[in-house]
Amino acid sequence: MLRKIQPKSVLKHNIEMKQKDNGFLMIHSSQLKWFFSLMIISMTVIGLILCSPAFAQEDEPETAEKSEETATEETATEETGNSEKTEGKPEAKTKVKKKIIPDYMSINKELMTEVELNSLYQELRAANYKLILNRGQSNREAVDNIKKWAKWRMYSLTLKKNKSDLKKLCDAVRKEVGSAGGGLPPGIRPKFRELCSSHILYYAKDLMDGNFYVRLNVAIMIAHLDIEKKTSTSPAVPYSQGGELLYQILENPDQPIPVKLAAAKGLERIGYYGDPIPALKFEIAEALINELQRPGNSKTHPWYQVTLLSALASVDQITDLNGRATILQTLTATMVDPNRAWLVRGTAAKALGRAQKNTKVNIKLLCFEVVKTTHEMAKAFNKNPSAKYWNWSFFRCILAYKTENSEKKIMRRLGFLNQTTTNEYVDASYIQVVKLVKHFNVYETNHKPFPEELLAEVQTWLNENKPVDRSIVPGMAPIVHTSIEKTPDQKTANASVSGKASRSE
Repeated sequence: MLRKIQPKSVLKHNIEMKQKDNGFLMIHSSQLKWFFSLMIISMTVIGLILCSPAFAQEDEPETAEKSEETATEETATEETGNSEKTEGKPEAKTKVKKKIIPDYMSINKELMTEVELNSLYQELRAANYKLILNRGQSNREAVDNIKKWAKWRMYSLTLKKNKSDLKKLCDAVRKEVGSAGGGLPPGIRPKFRELCSSHILYYAKDLMDGNFYVRLNVAIMIAHLDIEKKTSTSPAVPYSQGGELLYQILENPDQPIPVKLAAAKGLERIGYYGDPIPALKFEIAEALINELQRPGNSKTHPWYQVTLLSALASVDQITDLNGRATILQTLTATMVDPNRAWLVRGTAAKALGRAQKNTKVNIKLLCFEVVKTTHEMAKAFNKNPSAKYWNWSFFRCILAYKTENSEKKIMRRLGFLNQTTTNEYVDASYIQVVKLVKHFNVYETNHKPFPEELLAEVQTWLNENKPVDRSIVPGMAPIVHTSIEKTPDQKTANASVSGKASRSE
């Protein structure tokens, strides 16, 4: 049977009604097309972008406006009713609702005019810039043309007419960088691609106070500039110095959450597959830690916190410049924080199994806290078993000890079991977590409550195996458990994760 085609007027009406009912930021259909076609962002990330606090914060003034309009409409109804009784009086007019759009959505900051960009492009064509990039020429004249190429490519993104083609233009940059220096010996190509990427990075920084879609696409592009292509045995090698712009995005409180999310994902990729210089590693770690500990961050969208935790775990650094294990300290403090969403706490447990360690790290304390968190999670499940975020949360607790299939190309030891040799305490703690996760069974949909006997058994192990030393490394402040705030937002946060976790499963 053929599907009945609705008239255009009916379709237009349906779209308008959906947009009105949603009350969210309206996005042009052409923008949605390329926005949802971003291959480098997962569907989970897209869910975060559409439901992030950066958008949700706009609901508050809109809600206030709604209440004002409701009151106006009620008054108008009363006045209309009175006018019906009193002939000759005009009917009251209702207010027209105004849609609130964030400033960064309406910015149109063109750094060069179309005429200027066309002139620059003609210069590049005359110099045969494609041949320069392909051959890997690096004399003074060639480098000047590479600078012009980078400027033309980046500033073209700011033209209003290119708004619907941003992804295509950014993909063109990535392709040109990825194939640059094809005429050079394989060992020299990465250096030439770094040269090209450095000029792209230089001009990209000028775009980070422009339109939202420009910022988002630039962040994604920088995160995926590769200096070596992937092979059947190894992943692509990213341009590590691009982390400089990405961590600066996190440090900027005026950047929208979706742009920060793309930056954090890029930092995770650079952390696992790139080779940033030590100074850049320290900057990246500090920016991620500060963002996780930013006042009120525990109330931001759980998926954003999850991305920050994953990125922090990827940083190849054990201690900071002062010899403190700040990464492990932050991950552990996040995991034991009862005011964080369960998905966030479970991800922090997984992240602990990925963070780098040495022999000075108190592995017993980390394992104990993972068992304790999983045990608390089981008790919380019994109180609210219908929530959809439990599968993700429990599964990530077990990943604190093991490697996930998607992580096979990461050239590091991941998981407590792989990071230690023979350690009876690690093995014993793993058994406790397995008991709980096995009973839950993440592959099932109808989960049974945890029996009191099992909870009591794990609690007995916790009571008998408390580590005496509560510091992650000697000289650091001990890990302490905080209490739940008087007006916790965890239930709300978990509820917001529920829908996305169920869709991702």
